[in-house]
Amino acid sequence: MNRFIILALSFLLFISCTVGLKKQSEFNETVTLDDTKGKIELNSDSSAKDTYGPSLEEGKVQEVEQKKRVGVLTLDLVPSLYASLSYINLFKELERKKIYPNIISANGFSLIIATLYARYKNSNKLEWKVFALLRNLKGINVHTSKWYEAIEVFLSNEFKSQRIEQLKILIASPRPDPSDEITTTGLVTNIVMKSLRLAGRESFINRPHYNYRNALFNLGTDNYFLINAIPDKFNFKIPNGFAWGLYTRVSGVYSLSDTESLKITNSLKFIDTLPNLSDLLISSRSDVEKLVDIISQQQTDWINKNN
Repeated sequence: MNRFIILALSFLLFISCTVGLKKQSEFNETVTLDDTKGKIELNSDSSAKDTYGPSLEEGKVQEVEQKKRVGVLTLDLVPSLYASLSYINLFKELERKKIYPNIISANGFSLIIATLYARYKNSNKLEWKVFALLRNLKGINVHTSKWYEAIEVFLSNEFKSQRIEQLKILIASPRPDPSDEITTTGLVTNIVMKSLRLAGRESFINRPHYNYRNALFNLGTDNYFLINAIPDKFNFKIPNGFAWGLYTRVSGVYSLSDTESLKITNSLKFIDTLPNLSDLLISSRSDVEKLVDIISQQQTDWINKNN
């Protein structure tokens, strides 16, 4: 009996060893790396086409063009009431030459033009929006409660709760207090209306100065241009001694600036009279083209000097 048990155990041990050796042999045949000699060959067939990722074809290198620095361009738009409409032509001509401002400084009615352009960054869209605004202002005297109300309704419908820091171009509105210098944040409608109301303490036109230019350069300005559309001798069709006095002072402050302004003339006789927009733009086109040529040349000079 004991002899039978010993024989049975011996037979089972023999079978287990045989199976183990067979499996080890199969494993060795499967993963043997002797033929690789330390290098794994990948398929590098040049005829194969990749469906994504960079090209693996030998000798091909993706080229990245390094962009030149063009400098931060700042436009400072003098408040000119309805003469400010000439700035539409300015943006049209700049776009034609593929020049886009990085910062626009403006106040009063000029700030309306600036914020509309900064929202769309498209002069054609700007012109249509201004046309809609002027239609709402027809028959309303400037700087009256009805005039302010009509503009505020338009701005509220246009910008809603949008802030000036959310626009496509940075808007820097000068503040009446030189210590504060500029406003670059806040609801568009609120900022424009505060700037527009002549009697308000937040109106730059009420207390003009040009100290804010330092703040514009602190924002990174490389090329600064002061653009002036207000006539050298201007009049109000509807007598308004208060408004006339304030705009006269504004004009004087800018004329005393150490930065010479680039002048835009137009056919507007009274800056408080709603013009035919097409006629106004036509009359200012020649000056605007010359002005933009100056901006373009100075931009080119700056690029050549700093690249």
